[in-house]
Amino acid sequence: MGQAWGFGRYGGPEVREFFDRPDPDPDPDPVPGRGEVLIRVDVAGVNPLDHLLRSGLVDGLDGGRPFPRVLGMEAAGTVLARGEDVNGFEVGDAW
Repeated sequence: MGQAWGFGRYGGPEVREFFDRPDPDPDPDPVPGRGEVLIRVDVAGVNPLDHLLRSGLVDGLDGGRPFPRVLGMEAAGTVLARGEDVNGFEVGDAW
């Protein structure tokens, strides 16, 4: 089981915490669907929008997912595969 950095309720910086998060089922050969891109994430970041969501001022903005919620809306990595109807991304591209 892994851990994630996030929040289990709305509030200020004091509600941030690490929490247990089940590891996803390993898929040895994931295949992106139509319009999807598979990316190996090399770095992730937290931006001001994450803190706005944590405050609870814009609850519906993230689809109303249940708590706990993970902080981090930004990521960069390498394109591993692309599905049908994907333009502008090539395998091996860094994004």
